[in-house]
Amino acid sequence: MPPKVLPIQPVSSTKSGIYLHFPYCLQKCHYCDFYSVGLDELGSVDFSARLDQYEQALLRELEVRSQDPQFASQNYDTVYFGGGTSSLMPPEMIHRILEALKGALSIDTESEITLEGNPENLVPDYLQPLHELGINRVNSGLQTYNAAFLKDMNRFFETDRYAGLLEALTSSAIPSVGVDLIYGFYKQTYSDFQKDLEQVLKYDVQHLSVYSLTVEPETRYARHIVRGSQGSPNESLQEEIFSSLPSMLGEHDLFQYEISNFARPGEICMHNWKYWDYRPYLGLGPGAHGFNGRQRYANPRNLNAWTAAPGSTQVREEHNAVIDVFLNLFRIALPISLDRILEIWQQEPWEDSLRNNRWNALMDEVNRLNSRGLCDLSQNFQWTPQGIALLDSHIERLIEVTLQAK
Repeated sequence: MPPKVLPIQPVSSTKSGIYLHFPYCLQKCHYCDFYSVGLDELGSVDFSARLDQYEQALLRELEVRSQDPQFASQNYDTVYFGGGTSSLMPPEMIHRILEALKGALSIDTESEITLEGNPENLVPDYLQPLHELGINRVNSGLQTYNAAFLKDMNRFFETDRYAGLLEALTSSAIPSVGVDLIYGFYKQTYSDFQKDLEQVLKYDVQHLSVYSLTVEPETRYARHIVRGSQGSPNESLQEEIFSSLPSMLGEHDLFQYEISNFARPGEICMHNWKYWDYRPYLGLGPGAHGFNGRQRYANPRNLNAWTAAPGSTQVREEHNAVIDVFLNLFRIALPISLDRILEIWQQEPWEDSLRNNRWNALMDEVNRLNSRGLCDLSQNFQWTPQGIALLDSHIERLIEVTLQAK
């Protein structure tokens, strides 16, 4: 049987990425689990002074991290400005940060450089300078057009900016643009979500992330649900939407490559792919995480603590070469090479017998999944729609049987 022709190809790069976390947003969404500080909670503050403080601390952390041989020796081909709301950064500040990165690390001239932003900032007068700086990918947290859902989640929105976002993005000189949608809001209907999706699909976006609303521990949303002041996510709606998305979006040439991510051919987010493909990445900024291939670190989720000693105060831990690998690699919806797992395991200080037993246990479970029609082994390994439908349970089972092998 000839190999199946895929409409979208996996990322082939094995280089590392750089993530920069910007901590500020206009107001913090109730569901948000990322470290961020809402400007509405700071009262009367000099934001320019805070921007300067952040930039100086970020450059100090870059200086510290770039002296670590495990990061200094890497070649990088993605840079990702996330947050928070990184589109609150002025273009001239982004320019200085990019120049500092290029001066301290080996960064490809054709790198993917992404800026994540919100509708209120992504206007033509802001997008054009970004393009001139070399930003070649912009992604916006649209989430929904429904004002009631946005208000319920304390999300800042301006009706005219939301209405003009996609026109501004797709008419800009930025070559790759995308948006995020969230579904499963309390009292949301399928029709509500369809309206959001239909509005987005009127425009030629290259990338679409579609996330189900989740209740993350310690968020305001979680506390509000316990108190009864907000309703829980609509899980039955989430199941219905999740199963229908691949076919719906595939009709518009947006193909699923990860559980929540869809792209046109050649438009996969290279940076995020590195997380799932288990590649090293440098993380800078308060609350940022980094990974050198074996060890993870997490910067303090506190501006004052991070600013006091950038790059010097963090939590470090060794990775788990079974749990961490499976939780990332098996999120990919495209064919993956199981040899990638063996490649990672070869770097572990395991006895050969343990490595072989774990590999055999993994392959036995993979073959069982294949026999049940949950994965396809014709091109290495790929989940089928039936497998993706209950993905979490399949990954848990893969982890369980592999760890049981001695």
